[in-house]
Amino acid sequence: MSAEQDLVGRQIAHYRVLEKLGAGGMGEVYLAEDTQLGRKIALKVLHAGTASDPERLARFRQEAKALASINHPGIVTVYSVEEIDGLDFITMELVEGTTLSSAMGGSRLSLDRFFDIALALTDALSMAHEKGVAHRDLKPGNIMVASNWSIKILDFGLAKLLQEAPGGQDETEILTREFQVMGTAGYMSPEQLRGETIDYRSDIFSLGVVLYEMATGRRPFEGKSSLDLATSILRETPAPLTDLAPELPRHLGRIINLCLGKDPDSRFQTARDVHNQLRELKNEIKTEEILTSRIGIRQLDAGRPRPWLKKAAIAAGAVGLLALGFALYRGIGGPGRVPSEAAAPLAETPRIVVLPFENLGPPEDAFFADGMTEEITSRLAMIQGLSVISRTTAVRIAKTQSIQEIGEELGVDYVLEGTVRWSRDADGPSRVRVTPQLIRVSDDSHLWATTYDEVIEDVFDVQSAVAAAVIESLGVSLLGSDRESLEARPTESVSAYQALLRAREWTRQPFSEETQRMTVQMLERAVELDPGFGLAWAGLAQHHALLYFNNWDATSGRLALAKAALDNAERLLPDDPRARLAAGYYRYYGLGDYQGAIEEFEEAARGLPNDSEVMQAIGFAQRRLGRLEDALDRLSAARGLDPQNVDLIDQIAETAQALRRYGPADEQWRQAIALAPDRTVLYERRAENELRWRGDVASARAILESAPEPDASLFSWDRIGFLDLDLLEREYDAVLAELGGSPQDDPVKEAKRLLTLGLTARLAGRGEQAETALEASRGIFENLVFRSPESQRFKSGLGLALALLGRREAAIEAGTEAVEGSATDLFTGPRRRENLAAIYAWSNEPDRAIELLTDLLSQHYQASISPALLAIDPTWEPLRQDSRFQGLAGAG
Repeated sequence: MSAEQDLVGRQIAHYRVLEKLGAGGMGEVYLAEDTQLGRKIALKVLHAGTASDPERLARFRQEAKALASINHPGIVTVYSVEEIDGLDFITMELVEGTTLSSAMGGSRLSLDRFFDIALALTDALSMAHEKGVAHRDLKPGNIMVASNWSIKILDFGLAKLLQEAPGGQDETEILTREFQVMGTAGYMSPEQLRGETIDYRSDIFSLGVVLYEMATGRRPFEGKSSLDLATSILRETPAPLTDLAPELPRHLGRIINLCLGKDPDSRFQTARDVHNQLRELKNEIKTEEILTSRIGIRQLDAGRPRPWLKKAAIAAGAVGLLALGFALYRGIGGPGRVPSEAAAPLAETPRIVVLPFENLGPPEDAFFADGMTEEITSRLAMIQGLSVISRTTAVRIAKTQSIQEIGEELGVDYVLEGTVRWSRDADGPSRVRVTPQLIRVSDDSHLWATTYDEVIEDVFDVQSAVAAAVIESLGVSLLGSDRESLEARPTESVSAYQALLRAREWTRQPFSEETQRMTVQMLERAVELDPGFGLAWAGLAQHHALLYFNNWDATSGRLALAKAALDNAERLLPDDPRARLAAGYYRYYGLGDYQGAIEEFEEAARGLPNDSEVMQAIGFAQRRLGRLEDALDRLSAARGLDPQNVDLIDQIAETAQALRRYGPADEQWRQAIALAPDRTVLYERRAENELRWRGDVASARAILESAPEPDASLFSWDRIGFLDLDLLEREYDAVLAELGGSPQDDPVKEAKRLLTLGLTARLAGRGEQAETALEASRGIFENLVFRSPESQRFKSGLGLALALLGRREAAIEAGTEAVEGSATDLFTGPRRRENLAAIYAWSNEPDRAIELLTDLLSQHYQASISPALLAIDPTWEPLRQDSRFQGLAGAG
């Protein structure tokens, strides 16, 4: 006789069983009536055939104990644990509603509904974890949703009390034997699949799967079989949320990704952290503070503090890569030859700034309003006879400033501002409503204002119409090519255009390998949706080449991807200056052909006369050819169109420093800090300049201590590893203590940490410690060279490690090869010669080392060395007693 026939209709003590509600792996659930209290309850009975199994019985009672310890509105309430007539059962709160999986019905939830459920779910799970209970089978089928969308977590049948039992032994250790897998396929964590010991963080992984499914309507991991599914969970990376639903907030994907880390240590460590992050994101979306002004979220982006590292990277040139790496979509600029103030207007032509258009739609549509602003700015920037302030400066303008104040600060005659609303109608086409207005600064008069209300497919026509109306109002004559530029439609696919906007959004994040790879991913999505999208191909060419240039993928395969994308861009945009800009970047980043890059950039400048990015690109390429004075002029001219671009001011300072004009460089960094006082890297660059200028460690330390999060040391990742203030003061024990306890996740930084640890140990006379660190560093560098054979920096680092290990011939060979591979770069390439000088110094070749140093001190380039720094840097300790070196260091 079946359990259902045995129990439905039966009276068990004072419980009358009414009907069966369902069954699971451990037991059956019935609707019952408590005749004593007159209420309906859920009654869960252990399977009759397994009640005699001690392990299952223990787990069943474990569930009851776990649940009974929790009192939370989001977790089902346990009333009692009983055994009557051989039946083991628990009585629980009867939950009305449907499962979350049924409520979703294979579709994703609206963003508001997502946050309602996600916040309730994470709060309930946090309570369970705080009570020492891990669910271990979290899935939509175990989450009940009521008619008002409140939730209850059910079935802690696989829960495990994580608190230790008396005597120090886990109460449920017997329930999870080695390699035994519990849970539901598709929602299990990697450690569950491997049969490893699990903790609360396994629930966080399952939570991430549930959140992903709620947000996108599909699971992050899929497979045709259980084995395929397990393989997917263990090895594959889920598709980004914004690929599946571009309108979702970008940071939602970040939060969910941090739940789905393969390694428990790489996830959020508590459900409370997930809850807090989701709550903060919801508040940011709902709050209009950063969206209801004409500046909106863009101003917040412009002043976002950089994450602080205990030893922050300040290698001269790192920001050079950052500034040049902001894609086809970011400009930088600056005035005068090492100016102290923003430049006056470049010519007697109308000057205009396009302020960020205000997003009147849902907060997640801010990227679309940003795109509208950027496209209109770009179209205006193509027009001869008009001077257009760059977007980078426009987003920094304080929202409280008046039109007159903006005009005075930027030297502009006109301001264009407006609003954007992107409306989606389930019963009709999506529409975009744009309301721009052009204001004359001199008398704050509105020259022109109108409203465009069009279907989304006509968004490019709206952009063209706005730009054309502005030009007509300013009385600027249009050439035939100008009109073609204004009326161009880059793509017929709105989805592809959105992917391009997402890519641009990633370029505005702090420059890193992750942001560049995400940019490439979104651009690849754009060309997948529209293979004829020339601008997306142009951007893809640049960012593939940028990954190559920054040694994140310095392989022939990556370079081939860049060339293929460029070929498509040039075929689709034969006369477009942005294709020429992409070609210049390919030559710059990919081929190291700086003269060819300048020629491409100059051609692009003829079609983009107001684009500060093109001016910068020319200046950066000129620096690589050693034409620093010309570069300084170009960068200063660029700042005339982008006077508040902090990254560009930083580049002007760096160029002045390369010319060994340390005082003017210091003044530029002071200006940059005044504009962005929260950006610690600027303090670091100014402190390093102080060391090169005066060799004054105390002064450099004071500059660092004035930073928002002060530190006592500096990184110089590009030469011997660290330029540490304690190292410069010969405080070797302090350096060893710090470096010995701070391993880096990034292999490049770890190789250099170990290299500097080895150098310091060698200087301190600790031979065994030096050998251990240097051998480890050598191994990592060899692997880096194998992975990125075109990276001269890695070869140079390998040479330094070998020299410090006493392997003279191999060290000189590696260092020489790095110098030869960098010979065409006259701005950063000579740093490889600095490294070779250090290799010679530690290989008992003082004559060759001093010869190199003498030559380098006579050159202008992005130098690490200066007479003042040579005098205090222990890297050159093997040369310290040589009178020739003392003369170079100003000590003789």
